[in-house]
Amino acid sequence: MPVVDPLRPLRRGGRVQRVLKRRRVRWLLVLLFAGATLALFRPKPPAPGSLIATEGNQPLVSASQVLVVVNSRSADSREVAAYYVKKRGVPAANVVRVDCAETDEITRAEYNERLRPLVEKRARANSDLAYVVLTRGIPFRFSDFGTDGGFSVDSVLATCLLSAHPTEKALSPVVGLEGRFTRQQYEMLLVTRLDGPTVEDAKKLVDSSLASQPVCGPFYLRDSFSMGMADASAILAGRGFLMEWVRGFNNPKFPRYAGSGGPFMGHWGAGPHDTQYTEATYRAMRFFPGAICDLTWSFSAAGLRDWGSEGTICAMTRQGAAGVQGYVSEPYTDDISRPEIVLDRYTRGFTLAESFYAGTTYVHWKSLVLGDPICAPYAAR
Repeated sequence: MPVVDPLRPLRRGGRVQRVLKRRRVRWLLVLLFAGATLALFRPKPPAPGSLIATEGNQPLVSASQVLVVVNSRSADSREVAAYYVKKRGVPAANVVRVDCAETDEITRAEYNERLRPLVEKRARANSDLAYVVLTRGIPFRFSDFGTDGGFSVDSVLATCLLSAHPTEKALSPVVGLEGRFTRQQYEMLLVTRLDGPTVEDAKKLVDSSLASQPVCGPFYLRDSFSMGMADASAILAGRGFLMEWVRGFNNPKFPRYAGSGGPFMGHWGAGPHDTQYTEATYRAMRFFPGAICDLTWSFSAAGLRDWGSEGTICAMTRQGAAGVQGYVSEPYTDDISRPEIVLDRYTRGFTLAESFYAGTTYVHWKSLVLGDPICAPYAAR
């Protein structure tokens, strides 16, 4: 019996090629439809300013853990303290009044006589107190203690409970903090302040904290001469946060220091060290309530109450940020805060104070933190 070729009829007139072509087209259409269907159901990236889930994060911290320090000589200090106590619901028993000079600087002798003993005594009398809020009108830098411009009052005060009081800069007991801060474990206090060029600037920090929400970003990260932002960027991206990351220090492709958008939920950058920096663009940056920031600029808090001070951290708090770390004098590059630590902790629900202190290498040194210490927009609620 002769062998029958089943495709012979189709080969006549090139019909095989036409059939195969039609089949390829059908399969192509099927693949395109499948791809479109998958794209339709693929999760879309969050929109800037949208909220992000906080389940599993650290819980909120109670205002009963906060000690508020008021300078009885300063009307500004009394006003800011009263505003914070009322807005936050701080117990009246958690307010301590000191009597010191209403100046930017304080001597070591006056600090040891009029400020440290009163804070230490009140803290030791109440073991629940873990956070200290200093208010505008309390000095922020020593005039006769510390190298290259003086130590930060806040950073020195944070060590007042340590059994061995340091006399020079000391490795922070809480650097790299992984769990919740407790006084019992670390024998220190987390000190922040409500301060700035005006009383209203100090109050804005409270308002930003109370209005904060778990916003997905964007965070503005800009590589500096001493620190790249790759690690911080990877951590945030891995959790679904949005970023504007300027790669490369002094990158001429990004001449606008303030970035292309905003408001932002955070900022890390070189400040006046960056050749693309200008005071105008820096001061124009906008922030969501609850945003935290840093500026790799040695004197970012040296003129804390001087609005004209170059690269002042108060430019960010005036534009809505809830917390900023700065430096009262030259800290050197080994003490600038680590964004991969600070932002990791903050976005996992840790407080503003816990986050900044976890990312800072030294205490009894040059840094201070502006803001409500228990601000925690990403805390599980």
